[in-house]
Amino acid sequence: MKEENSPALVALRRQIQAQEKENPHIAAQIASRIILDKLLALLKDDSGVHVESAFAMLGALAGYACQQSAVYALAHGDSSHTVMVIDGADGKQYLFGDAINQPLAEAPLSLWALLAGQAEHLGDHELPDLEAIIAHVSQSVGTPEFGKPRLPPGHDEIRFTPQESLELLWQPFVASLLQALEVPAADWPLACGLAIQELMAQGKDVLAPHLAATIVMECAV
Repeated sequence: MKEENSPALVALRRQIQAQEKENPHIAAQIASRIILDKLLALLKDDSGVHVESAFAMLGALAGYACQQSAVYALAHGDSSHTVMVIDGADGKQYLFGDAINQPLAEAPLSLWALLAGQAEHLGDHELPDLEAIIAHVSQSVGTPEFGKPRLPPGHDEIRFTPQESLELLWQPFVASLLQALEVPAADWPLACGLAIQELMAQGKDVLAPHLAATIVMECAV
């Protein structure tokens, strides 16, 4: 995303500036719509959109947004939470800690809170077991299964791994968009979470909200 001063983005920034006093999350809300449109356009083919892949990609983006938001806060003097770097068996480094857990699953506007709230709103009360998801993902760190959602029978495998999702969308588009719209770092996860909420509503007749939430969290944790 290179045209940060395009007429469209300039107009959106003006809209944000006009509304942010009354709605402090307006930048994240606007960014969420653009993120979802971009992702659906990327995934659309002659058969439509593979909705499981869409949720997996958004989950990967949301999880990474939680990490980047936490790293940003720590780099700018917020020492109230911590981030730990863990070496995986595959030689890669992974970030964990309460600074990430807050936007991921613990804060009032955390990714998990948004997913659970939307599932309930859509009439699906069969919420996934978050502790079981966290345990599964933690056990898979450093293995080829890390970040791959477990899909029930009858569902095709996702088209992009979480790492591929980040390479396709985070730096070339999402990160640039968040910067261009001046979305506060604390709201980066919210922008992705709101996009997921909207997709849950659009896709509720194709994929049950609790399954969507499971896919998202298994790719985000």
